[in-house]
Amino acid sequence: MSEISFHYTGEITENHELPLHALAKTLTSLNSAINRAYLGAKYGSGIKNRRITQKELDDAKFWAGKAKDGGHILDLICKTEYGQQIVDNISDALARALDNLQIFDPYTEELTLEQQAEQLRDKLNTHSETILFNVFSKSIEEDHQNKYIDKSILKELIPVTSMLQGGLYGESQLEMEFTSTTPRKIEFNKHNVHNFSKMLTQTHLGPLVIYDGDIFSTHKYSKNGKFKNIANKQTARLKTGTETAFFEMHEAQKSPRIQFIGTPVFEYNTTDAESGDIFFLKRIG
Repeated sequence: MSEISFHYTGEITENHELPLHALAKTLTSLNSAINRAYLGAKYGSGIKNRRITQKELDDAKFWAGKAKDGGHILDLICKTEYGQQIVDNISDALARALDNLQIFDPYTEELTLEQQAEQLRDKLNTHSETILFNVFSKSIEEDHQNKYIDKSILKELIPVTSMLQGGLYGESQLEMEFTSTTPRKIEFNKHNVHNFSKMLTQTHLGPLVIYDGDIFSTHKYSKNGKFKNIANKQTARLKTGTETAFFEMHEAQKSPRIQFIGTPVFEYNTTDAESGDIFFLKRIG
C-alpha cells in the first residue's frame, strides 16, 4: 500500500478547515500529477499527448481518507500494483525540482524562442550541421525521458505552488509526506516555491533536425500548424514566429509530403522527441 499525505498549516486554514477553492485546486492538481506519474510508470517514457484511458483509471486509483486535525491533513492511499512507482515518481520529481530551484537564476536574460529561431535560420545559410529525425529520437536517452516524466508531473502541480506563492493565503505551508520505497517529507511555502513555475516553463531550442511528413491545419493568426511525422505517425505542433516562415510553412501544406529543417522546443531542459513542439525553419527541396 502506497500513500500520499498532504498537510496544510498557516493562514490558509481556519479551525482545521480548508477553503473549498484551495482543497479543490489541490485535489485536482494531485490527481493530474498521479495520472502523469502512472503513465510514466506504465510506459517508461513521457509522451506529450498521451492521456490516461478509462480502462487505466483503476490502476491509478487513490482512495481519499477522512480529513484529520492538526491544520488540515488528508491521506490519499493507493492499493494497486502501480501505487509504489506512482508515489516514487511524484516524490522524486518534487525533490529534484526543489534542488534545482536552489541553483535556478530567474534573472538570466534569454532570447525568445522566435529570436532563437531567427538565429538558427541565419545559421542554415552557413551550412550548419543537421541530423535526421531518427538519429535525434534515438539520442534522447533514458535519463532524458525521465526528465520529461518529471516535467509532466511537476507542471500539474503549478496551481498549488502558485496558490502558496500568491498573497491570498498569506503565510501558509503545505507538507507532503510520501510513503513508498523511500519515505520522504517535502515542505512547500511561498519562499521555496518562488519561481517554481518560471523554472518549469523556461524554454530553448534544440539541434537542427530533418523532418519528413505532412503539414496541415496552418493558422495565420497564431502562425502555427500541425505536422504528422511519417517516421512515427505522431502529430506535433509546428511554430514559426514570423510572417515569412509562416508563409513558407503554409505553402508547404499544399504538398502531400515534404521534408523540412526544424528544431525541437525544450522546456525544463527536456523535450518529447516523438510529438513535442517543433519550430519550422526551412523547407528542403
